[in-house]
Amino acid sequence: MMVFSRRKKPTENRVDVREAYTIWDVLKSKYSVIERLLIWEAFAHDKDLIFIIKRYLKELKTNRGILENILAEFNIKGPAPNSSIGGAPVNPELVTDRHIANDILSYTQEHIENLLRGHRSAITNDYIRDLLKSMMVKTVDWNEILYKYLKLKGWLETPPIFNTVPESADEMLGVGEVGQLFDHLSFRYDSLHKTKLYRAFAHDGDFQLVLDKGIELLVSQAKLLEKEFANFQLPVPKRESDIIPSPPNTELINDEHIFRMIQIGLQGAVCLHAAAMKRCVINDRIRQIFRKMLMDEVDYFDNLIKYGKMKGWMHAAPLYITH
Repeated sequence: MMVFSRRKKPTENRVDVREAYTIWDVLKSKYSVIERLLIWEAFAHDKDLIFIIKRYLKELKTNRGILENILAEFNIKGPAPNSSIGGAPVNPELVTDRHIANDILSYTQEHIENLLRGHRSAITNDYIRDLLKSMMVKTVDWNEILYKYLKLKGWLETPPIFNTVPESADEMLGVGEVGQLFDHLSFRYDSLHKTKLYRAFAHDGDFQLVLDKGIELLVSQAKLLEKEFANFQLPVPKRESDIIPSPPNTELINDEHIFRMIQIGLQGAVCLHAAAMKRCVINDRIRQIFRKMLMDEVDYFDNLIKYGKMKGWMHAAPLYITH
């Protein structure tokens, strides 16, 4: 078998209770933000901001239709739609463009985390998981558009600067970026050691290759982060030895349990990755590093779930059944 090979998406004909809730919840969020943007569109003055709002509304309305179709297909009750009429403001000076743009940015950042939470729990229906992933990627793109717009206008609130950056680095760092660099490298070090331990206990040859790919990804990410630590002369977190002795008895842990521990670890990393999109405000280059890592982790998680389903190692969630 070729590990993590691409294959044609099967036709999905069932959803579990977590997926039913996620689709309902995401659609409710779309309803709310569409109504809010219609109001903000009426208050906005800046032509670029109005253009951003119109483009974002177009994408959100497309997503709304997709989600409504899924609810209808599986006979799931939908949330109550919000008003689709913005209306002219009584006094357009009551709300500033700065407030509007920052409010939209706050929504995208919260929505990234919401979509990631839904993605990690969408196990039964691969199409729904792929849809949530696609929406998350688009929302991250909108996050970048809004960051650039707010910085151009001088409207982006910035956290405190990290004042001990060496002159050789020739760029600024905020305390948010430094905290994320430390948290992410610590997470990679701990995850790398744990995955190597699991690899020593794994029996199935294909599963060993899956773990090897995870180790390879973690090593490459850790090296990339270590370069930034050297660049900014930051204190490096403690790491465990790379040498893992062979266990005397590999029957203590079976492959299915190891798989689920890896799955839980990846699910738990969601908040860490979502935080990077929110806290890395000052240094755009560092934020792009975390963006790439987020996408790589999501891809690995997708493939891991498909592999686990093929092996029969997934805990089957209760199906959503209508009577």
